[in-house]
Amino acid sequence: MPILILLLLTFSCFAANFSAATKPRVLAFEARNGQYVAHGPGHSLTVTSGGAVLSLNGQAVRMSVSGASPKSSLEPLDRMPGRANYLLGSDVRASYDLYGRVRWRSVYAGIDLVFRGNQEHLEYDFEIGAGRDPGKIKLNFEGVDQMRIDRNGDLLLEAGAIQIHQPKPVAYQMVAGQKKLVDVAYAMDTSRHIRFRTGAYDRRRALVIDPQIVFDKSFGGSGQSTAAGLARDTQGNLYVAGSTNSTDFATVNPFQSRLGTSPVLVTADAGKTFSFPSLGPARSVTAIVAAPSAPSTLYAATPVGVFKSVDGGTSWTQPANTGLAVPATALAVDASSATTLYAATAQGFFISTDGAVNWRLSTNGIPASPILAIAASTSPILAIAASTQTGTVFASVQTPPALFRSTDFGQSWVQLPILTVPDRINTINAIAVASNGTIFAATFIGLQISTDGGNSWVAGANQGAQNNQALAVAPGNPSIVYLVNFLGLQRSSDGGQTFTVVLPSVNSSNSSQSIGPFAVDPRNPSIVYAAGSIFTVGSVTYPLFRSTDGGQTFSQLSQPYPGLAQSLFISPADSRIFVEVATINNVFVTKWSADGSQVLYSTYLGGSQGDQASGIAVDATGSAYVTGFTTSPDFPTTAGAFQFVVRLLEGTNLSGAPYVFVTKLSPDGSQLVYSTVLGSGSTFGHRRGWDGKCGDRRADARQLSRHSQRVPIRARPQLHQFFLQ
Repeated sequence: MPILILLLLTFSCFAANFSAATKPRVLAFEARNGQYVAHGPGHSLTVTSGGAVLSLNGQAVRMSVSGASPKSSLEPLDRMPGRANYLLGSDVRASYDLYGRVRWRSVYAGIDLVFRGNQEHLEYDFEIGAGRDPGKIKLNFEGVDQMRIDRNGDLLLEAGAIQIHQPKPVAYQMVAGQKKLVDVAYAMDTSRHIRFRTGAYDRRRALVIDPQIVFDKSFGGSGQSTAAGLARDTQGNLYVAGSTNSTDFATVNPFQSRLGTSPVLVTADAGKTFSFPSLGPARSVTAIVAAPSAPSTLYAATPVGVFKSVDGGTSWTQPANTGLAVPATALAVDASSATTLYAATAQGFFISTDGAVNWRLSTNGIPASPILAIAASTSPILAIAASTQTGTVFASVQTPPALFRSTDFGQSWVQLPILTVPDRINTINAIAVASNGTIFAATFIGLQISTDGGNSWVAGANQGAQNNQALAVAPGNPSIVYLVNFLGLQRSSDGGQTFTVVLPSVNSSNSSQSIGPFAVDPRNPSIVYAAGSIFTVGSVTYPLFRSTDGGQTFSQLSQPYPGLAQSLFISPADSRIFVEVATINNVFVTKWSADGSQVLYSTYLGGSQGDQASGIAVDATGSAYVTGFTTSPDFPTTAGAFQFVVRLLEGTNLSGAPYVFVTKLSPDGSQLVYSTVLGSGSTFGHRRGWDGKCGDRRADARQLSRHSQRVPIRARPQLHQFFLQ
């Protein structure tokens, strides 16, 4: 007999009341004979005495507490009105009481765990009694493919195609009826337990640690996406307009299939033309390195993992990165193996022997502390001490400050006796190994040099460097050393004993020039590139500087769009230049079916310098009207547009203050019916409200405000706009 299961709960009507629909309902836990089950759109949560299981679209992630007390027990809290009734035909087969929270009492002695939440996220509070130690708490997550803590302190779990995001936790104590915040952060131990590190607090009072799991069925990419406006057509289809910097925002039948900016800019002709390779979900690149034994094999460190290219950087794939708990801040490849890779991270030194597929933390002789800089021997065979041959790698540790060396591919380490023991202020910030094995190590205040693999050191120039990107040795000539600091790019021709500024940082009352990362061409050491920023009154540019005479003189190049370079890399295979920048916002427009089960179209809309949506409207034919502001000189416009382009500031590749744009999309989202920009800077689309009624969704959107002068605009009487305030 067919079985019909009905869950009798209260439903919300999105179409009837928008404001009500935006208030997520509290999760209702069904009390089911010792376990508690909550349902949400596309997910369920089950709490038992052994932990919690979150089921999302066929994926199950289990959270348990390591070392939980066998005397712990579950207790439902906040009895809710009504019951959950499951029916088989006309007979009631099961009926469950509903609760708003579930307490796991005494999970550790004096520590309770409380589950609660709503339709968008789950929260689990650790309630820690006075005098109890939060350091005892150890969380296990099973059923996940990857687990890491990002640079913002958020815990990210990946299970199949689903990402579960746990924002940086909050901790507090109640003092005089007010919440007093306490510093707290996630940490991952060597057994991959998630722990909590707390700052100073009053241990005579109770402490609450409040993590949160976001499991909403949101759309978008791995970057930041913000909705600015919603509208519905006469069939009930939902239109959303907003802004995103995600390179992997899902597109369906798009007018524009890719973001207008890229995390990497590549030029093979000295800046005349650029290409924009995709690195999947990566929005920025921290560093790129090449394998000395296979120069076309490249690795890129990004906030979402390490990427690999085997064709010199034309195309990229993302290995599994299993075991790499946090993003790599620097990379190095061993001289003899293109798949032996070293990574500096905020949690220690990691090693991969299979090309970034699997990673492990190295702890034999080196602390699991933040790594500031790494460097590996660049030649398989060196005619000097074995301590700088293949398998040799150096690492600078922040806490406690020290410089370490491994001669067995990172398996074990020894601390090096450098001239002055670095402290928290004077750490080793950059390391470079010359082709003859000479090692250069830079602190904030000076350079140290070793010619015997780090066993002894002599002082170099009193010029410091701030990071691993700020020091380099000319290939094949250890006498030529470059470093960059607050003075600008400097060059030494005597092996680091003295330096001369060749590309200065300049500050004056109305302008400034700062020099950032640089790179020397491995195939032609006479060619040097540096990235910089130039600020003048009313404008900023981010040029590239190029030298063809070993840094004696420089010419200035323009990037295809403005972006502050995080690092530079020059390929040892073909001398292509890679400028590692970050993505900039474009507008997105997405149309959902009336029941929310299908994306009918989704498209990017924008150019290369930043675009922001303000609102969206839809007419009776299903055409969407989007307005907002843009600074992109290449924002897409149509023939016959009132104004075609955003004008650049004179003498720069930058636009001025934002221009308004108004764009009409075809009903299927694949074409522009019309698109125009308006104004000459300092112009913004005026935002109007929506009354929230299900019937008439028309609202006047014919007003634009102008800060400096009037903007000519012809109103279209059927232009409707609704805005999410």
